[in-house]
Amino acid sequence: MLFTDEFVREQTEFESQSAFENALPIYLDEMTDVYDLPETVDTTIRDNSDYSSLEELVDAAFEEWVYREVDLSEFDVDS
Repeated sequence: MLFTDEFVREQTEFESQSAFENALPIYLDEMTDVYDLPETVDTTIRDNSDYSSLEELVDAAFEEWVYREVDLSEFDVDS
């Protein structure tokens, strides 16, 4: 899961992933293109986090997911 409850609590004003999803005017499971969303999606993100768009929030969540789920010791990267 990309948006965990912990991530949502730490990065937004929402208390859970389900509260976050319920506040959005779209269903995340049905989203196919982060670049083609109603402006109200980004407005919701701006009003409830320090991010300016869903794209930025997804990028941050993905980065956290990588550090949580991928064994980076197999790669030559700084952690």
